[in-house]
Amino acid sequence: MKALREDGFTLRGIADLLNTRNVITKQGKTWHASTVSYILNNAA
Repeated sequence: MKALREDGFTLRGIADLLNTRNVITKQGKTWHASTVSYILNNAA
């Protein structure tokens, strides 16, 4: 995710890419820009 953001992807673009690839969130849901933002801002 961090690499995609550094490559110029928008938060929405990252979420769309993950959803297109059928990657689900930890809760088993689809990705949203806010979820991507939260993960990027709270990464260890």
